[in-house]
Amino acid sequence: MDAKAATNTAAFDHKKLAKALAKQTGESVLDTALPILDLELSVLNASSTAFGKSWQFNDDSGLTESPITSIVPANWLVSPDGKKAVFIKDYNLWLHDTESGNETALTTDGICHYSYATQPEGRDLVAGLEGVLEPAAMPEALWSPDSSKLYTVQLDERRVGTLPSMLYIPLDGSFRPRVIERKYALSGDTHIAAYRFLILDVAIGFEIAADYPLIEDSFLWCGVFSGNRAWWSGDGKKLTFWICLAGKKRACS
Repeated sequence: MDAKAATNTAAFDHKKLAKALAKQTGESVLDTALPILDLELSVLNASSTAFGKSWQFNDDSGLTESPITSIVPANWLVSPDGKKAVFIKDYNLWLHDTESGNETALTTDGICHYSYATQPEGRDLVAGLEGVLEPAAMPEALWSPDSSKLYTVQLDERRVGTLPSMLYIPLDGSFRPRVIERKYALSGDTHIAAYRFLILDVAIGFEIAADYPLIEDSFLWCGVFSGNRAWWSGDGKKLTFWICLAGKKRACS
């Protein structure tokens, strides 16, 4: 959609995709009722699943079966080309090659409360109170359209104060209440969670830090990327993020 011109065009050629799917699978496919799931659009491709397989479609190059040969956990962030995925491990970002299975650390200096691609610890004060280990979250990051770079953040909570929560009836059967503490800034605190933007070139393992000061977390109940407040330009050459500071909104590129 072009908001300025008040026009819109189809994201891809539905008839061409239907014809290609029918040819490769031998199934009957209608362009008005495409049997696709998990559709993801980028400036280069439309990625989806259909008939139990993963596909990539481009109006010019046509339909190809996705190169993904391994199933990755739901909380991993898969690249647009399907060849890579990133996940959080020991406060750092790791890269998984979906074809070979090889894994490489993209960052190595992440530590507790100074970690990569995470949200503030106090974002949810309820989860985990049952005494059950919380699953790792989806990385707060965004792949470039060509799958070569990763747009992400490093979160600093080292000087943030803690807020205790009481677990009165632990699920392990014990009778003694348990106190759980999380980093959580209160109104008037000097130190609150803050993050910096950076770009990771996954091919050469090079980091490019954004030329912008640390950004204090505005606590909008979702992360920068999971909340759709940061994005790449269509050609992958420009980055934009939206922030809220002391009640003031600001868009930066």
